[in-house]
Formats: sequence, structure tokens, C-alpha cells
Amino acid sequence: MLTPGVDRLGYFRRLGRVQHGLEPFDGLLPVQERYDVHFVQAAGWPPSTGTAR
Repeated sequence: MLTPGVDRLGYFRRLGRVQHGLEPFDGLLPVQERYDVHFVQAAGWPPSTGTAR
């Protein structure tokens, strides 16, 4: 869910860099609070293999 008033352009730019291998995924972890995005482990979901299906 996107909420009004939260600047997300910087987050989407970083996400694009992660997608293209220019920045590690772990680089998103320190900015979770800033962009109000939180990564959690979901029970019942298999771990990602890093490959598209």
C-alpha cells in the first residue's frame, strides 16, 4: 500500500539499482523506516532462489 505524503522516489530508484545488480539488497534494510517499507519473513512462503519463474 502506498500512502500519501511519503516520498518514495528515492526508494524506487534504489529498488531499481538492486534489481539491476548495482546495489546489494541489504542496502535497502537501513532505509526501511525512512520509506515505511518493512521486510519480514512470511511463514509458509518458500525462500527465494533469486531466479525468475
